[in-house]
Amino acid sequence: MRKYEVMREHKRIAVVLPVGPKDAESAFDTLASALYYLNKSLVVVAVDDTGAHTDFAKRAEQMSPNIVVLPPPPHAPGADGGLWVKLAAGYQWLLDRYEPEMILRLDADALIIGAGIEERAAQEFAKDRTTGLLGSYRVSPDGTLRDWSWAARRIRVEAGIRGLRHPARQARLRDFIALARENSYVDGEHALGGSYIHSFRAANTIYSKGWFRETSFATSKLGEDHQIGRAHV
Repeated sequence: MRKYEVMREHKRIAVVLPVGPKDAESAFDTLASALYYLNKSLVVVAVDDTGAHTDFAKRAEQMSPNIVVLPPPPHAPGADGGLWVKLAAGYQWLLDRYEPEMILRLDADALIIGAGIEERAAQEFAKDRTTGLLGSYRVSPDGTLRDWSWAARRIRVEAGIRGLRHPARQARLRDFIALARENSYVDGEHALGGSYIHSFRAANTIYSKGWFRETSFATSKLGEDHQIGRAHV
């Protein structure tokens, strides 16, 4: 190992949780459910965008030493591309320091209601090493088939002529689309953003390529789950 490399601490599971201005109270229930149901070899990274007037960070970190609260990165307002930038910063911070076997991304109101998530995810990842992301994919939580047409249209808008309004974003988007299509990506496909699980291998590949540092998508109208849908394939 080169001397400048830092040994990352092993964890069974990590959670990355964005918390917006209206999410603080529901986030405490979500954090409590994660602490109760997930393996005790756990680290939770909450990206706090609740505003300077709240005491969310203090209260959250008092719940457990396994919870770390980060401020949101600058120039990442709101949802869509702003949420990508916030979540990406959480993944970047986490993977700078830890090697979790899997990473569970949760919405602030995505309550965990039972044990066994890690075991089931580990089994699925072990079946096929090319699987890097688990989540609600073809079927919605209500049992209906999911429709990716809006996301597909938006991708084509931002990668097309109108995307020239944001040339850096357009160029990176085209790069990612080309790479994803080499792995049979269908425009717009993605796992539902409320909750999904990355394998360490998949998340670390994105991390090692520097993609979690990509900030040009801050202005995008695509959701964070649409961005992840391309990045992991």
